[in-house]
Amino acid sequence: MKLFARDTFLALPHFDHMHRFLPALILRAGGRVLSVEVITPRERGKSKYGVHNRLWSASSICSV
Repeated sequence: MKLFARDTFLALPHFDHMHRFLPALILRAGGRVLSVEVITPRERGKSKYGVHNRLWSASSICSV
């Protein structure tokens, strides 16, 4: 989990899919990003988050 100050977050420009760039935007704005490990066992199912499905989503943003 990434943590950053609310004031810094609210000062950022808003655009679609901005969550992908939040750490870089926070650092660029002079803020700090802290990564905190969250240890919670998955109760059911399996993760559907991965490089391949994220890659397709990112490439659709760049296509003209």
